[in-house]
Amino acid sequence: MLQGCYFSAVDLATIARQMDCLEQQRMAEMGTNTAEYQSFFKEGSNNMDDSGMFSIQVVSVALEVWGLTLTPFTSTVAPTARLAREDP
Repeated sequence: MLQGCYFSAVDLATIARQMDCLEQQRMAEMGTNTAEYQSFFKEGSNNMDDSGMFSIQVVSVALEVWGLTLTPFTSTVAPTARLAREDP
């Protein structure tokens, strides 16, 4: 478990913007005139908001710097999640 200030809001915002850019590129592959693309573009970021909240995907990418991965507590395929549920 990491405890401490390892990332600034600027660090996480940079990751979120990179993810937004990649998502926008993927959506544009099907055409920028589609209703789906227009809706996606109007939504704004799903990776961060104005209050300083970041998506779990942003946190997950940030942790990869140290070779760490997030495992959902309810995962049925990760042995560490099963062990954590059995002996919290």
